[in-house]
Amino acid sequence: MLPLPLPLIRVLDLTTSVAGASASRMLADFGAEVIVVERPRAARDVVAQYGRNKFSCAIDVSAAASQDLLLRLGAACHLVLVDAGEEAGIGYAALRALRDDIVLVSIGEGGARPGVGNVAAAAAMTALFHVRFRGKGQQVNVSLPALGVSMRSAAIVAASAGATTSSPDLPPSGCYACSDGLLALVVRSVEQLAALGEVIGRPEQVDAVTGGEELREAVAAWAAPRSARDAAAALRKAGIAAQELLTSVDLRDDPHLRARGVFEPVASGSGVSEVEGPRRRFTDTPLHTRLPAPAYGEHTAAVLQGALGLSDAEIVVLAASGVVGSAPEGAQ
Repeated sequence: MLPLPLPLIRVLDLTTSVAGASASRMLADFGAEVIVVERPRAARDVVAQYGRNKFSCAIDVSAAASQDLLLRLGAACHLVLVDAGEEAGIGYAALRALRDDIVLVSIGEGGARPGVGNVAAAAAMTALFHVRFRGKGQQVNVSLPALGVSMRSAAIVAASAGATTSSPDLPPSGCYACSDGLLALVVRSVEQLAALGEVIGRPEQVDAVTGGEELREAVAAWAAPRSARDAAAALRKAGIAAQELLTSVDLRDDPHLRARGVFEPVASGSGVSEVEGPRRRFTDTPLHTRLPAPAYGEHTAAVLQGALGLSDAEIVVLAASGVVGSAPEGAQ
């Protein structure tokens, strides 16, 4: 098997957010050993969706006796992911006292958005790169408000100079109902408006300022009897950005996604199913789904033995005290 891009890196994921799960999934896809700490009372929707290539360790982080265990587990890792304000009792100062090269990534507002997780993963890898060459760890903070500002930087610069900006999208940009679904289109120039008028057979209604609503109605009438795919193709041919909106079934059957190998067969206890695989493509270090999403606490003993060197007897004591578990609360 070829080496993966991010080998020999151990990550502790203490997050319960979508962004945290997305960040650790990217790191796991790249070859990191990702240990997800699962709470007895937590829903598993995030783990099921973002759990590929990860190991599940069931620890009741609310138990006082778990704090030392979590701190030791964090210090056995190169990187720890936390939701801001939910550090499970192990902050950066405590971790760094045990390991000078530890990286702690804290995800603030915007934890419900996977895109924040992508930024967090990139920041984590940058911090790990810094560790490699400088030998020092650090804390990294990521939040949606700060990312949102970066996406609006041009408008902010213009506003600071006393200017104003508006959306570059012109009417009739938006979504339209077709015979079999929805069509999305974007118009950003008078030239594209003219092309749109030609495509829909209404060149006299291309004035976005004075005839905006009439133009929307004309586009809607043109799109209604056509399939979304055919309508999008006609608009793209004329130089207008357009795309049919795909359902989950459409995405699963899309020939382009199939050709790129986006979906991979994975064996689990319930049989073989297709799952979304890693999206990035590397020529020398190809990524694949190596492990399906784990069952709750599936790897608890293996993690505690491998990362901390605990014996079977010590793990039995932790389980008896309720610090570690093998099934979520309420499970049969």
